[in-house]
Amino acid sequence: MVETRDTDLDRLMGHLKERDVAYTALQGVASSYLAQIQEAARVVSSGGPDRFIKPFHITVDASTSPWAATSFNWMTMEVNTASLMVDEN
Repeated sequence: MVETRDTDLDRLMGHLKERDVAYTALQGVASSYLAQIQEAARVVSSGGPDRFIKPFHITVDASTSPWAATSFNWMTMEVNTASLMVDEN
């Protein structure tokens, strides 16, 4: 009975050690991802001239859409509604 209990305790302690090792590895991965996300946010918010993510507008061609000259600013998420033209036909 005592031997069975000792065996069970050893097995459970082994599982706890494995869990602690896995948890430590997970913390390392999570902190790495957090650093990457923070760097990406810094790059996006800097808006430098050499960055591919910066404020820009998309203009819809008047010949292909009734929403001619509509523009959308991706940084502010605003639609320029003053330039909307609706076809009355």
